[in-house]
Amino acid sequence: MYLELLNKDIDKVKKNVKLKKVGVGVAASTLGSLEALLVFLKDMKIDVSVICIGDVTKNDLLKVLSPFL
Repeated sequence: MYLELLNKDIDKVKKNVKLKKVGVGVAASTLGSLEALLVFLKDMKIDVSVICIGDVTKNDLLKVLSPFL
């Protein structure tokens, strides 16, 4: 139940962010922190390629580093 609600919230955030092929990866422990970081990065005109909530995993790093590997 909570996972479904969280996924819906994440989907809403993803719809408001235009992910680029090249950009920074953003990881935050909470949805509110993620939203705040994304607003800041948008204001600074910094492109975002990946977003995630929770602990940074090996898969998260591979997504961000894949253009360089």
